[in-house]
Amino acid sequence: MQKEYKYCPKCHIINSPDAKSCECGYRFASDGGALTDEELSAVLKKKKRRKSVASLIITALTLAFFALAYRFGLIVLLVALAFAAVLLLIATAAYKIKNEINKNRSEDD
Repeated sequence: MQKEYKYCPKCHIINSPDAKSCECGYRFASDGGALTDEELSAVLKKKKRRKSVASLIITALTLAFFALAYRFGLIVLLVALAFAAVLLLIATAAYKIKNEINKNRSEDD
């Protein structure tokens, strides 16, 4: 008998076969969410492709940063980068708060 892992459609985490709910708060149906070995392999390949795309994007942004630093000066670019980092931190905090609220709502149901 092969184990069937449970895939969370909400946060895309692969959970153990005996999981009742995911870390994000998503609750699996008693007979739902199970992945066969083939489906698990397909999900893992898709995640690997996403990581490859993300690394290409990061590389392109890094090259763009150096080109802009050469063109406009490093100080101007570092100020813009700091501003972007602050915005990213605010967006990340808002996303985490939203997920926590959704998790609490699902636990109340």
